[in-house]
Amino acid sequence: MASEIKERANFLEESLNRFIINVDKSSYRLNQELQRLSREVEKTSQVVQSLSVEMKAFKEEMQADREQYREEMQADREQYRDEMQADRKRYRDEMQANRERYRKENQIERAQYRKEMQIERAQYREEMRIDLAAFKEEMRQSRRELNKKWGELANKLGTFAEDIAAPNLPRIAREQFNEANHIFFATNLYKSAPGKKEVIYEFDAILETENALFFLESKYTVRGKYINGLPTIIDNFKTCFPEYADKEFIPIFASMKLHANTLKKLTRMNIYAMAMGDRTMELFNFDDLQKKRTPSKP
Repeated sequence: MASEIKERANFLEESLNRFIINVDKSSYRLNQELQRLSREVEKTSQVVQSLSVEMKAFKEEMQADREQYREEMQADREQYRDEMQADRKRYRDEMQANRERYRKENQIERAQYRKEMQIERAQYREEMRIDLAAFKEEMRQSRRELNKKWGELANKLGTFAEDIAAPNLPRIAREQFNEANHIFFATNLYKSAPGKKEVIYEFDAILETENALFFLESKYTVRGKYINGLPTIIDNFKTCFPEYADKEFIPIFASMKLHANTLKKLTRMNIYAMAMGDRTMELFNFDDLQKKRTPSKP
């Protein structure tokens, strides 16, 4: 029994020694491992510190890069803005120059067009004036020819006074003497002299108005003796028609054509000279006689 206990005690002691030895080995290995871990941690700490430094440097570099990038972007934006402003200004200047050039060219073209139109209008007016003048002259010639033929026909028929000369009396009284109220008009009047019934006078035409008596004597062809005999014919009329003594007496001599000397002589005699004009018969010394006109009584 004692040997068994001893044997167990030895076994326990031996087991305890082995345990202690194992514990020591384990402790040693643990210390070794802890030292290794410590070294690893230190290395890791150094690495982390190094990384921290590197990260700080990286951050600073990135910050510097960002600052540089911002500055470059700002510089680029300002440069772009300046370039855009310069481009816009250049574009505006070019547009302004183009507008000015276009306006000047347009003004020159308009001025040239107006000048050309003025020249064309002047040429057209001149052509129209020439054509119109030629047409008027042609019409005047036609009227003259027609009036001449009409006068020649009336002369052949012996009706120049009543057909051509006398019908103008109402118009002349109205338009040139302002005598529109016509009382009596007659052609080819025949009347004997007072106290001499065998003496009969012939008068071509008369027109009585409210204030005047228009007396017409006419000859298709003018001769000196006809003009010289007008005062006698007028005196005979006054003798035959004393009832017109209270009216202004306006004597008129009419012919198809009157020469200048005949016109001057009639003016000196205070007798209106009527002849064929471009359209109809006219008083050719009306203005001269109106200047010295004084109402006369028959």
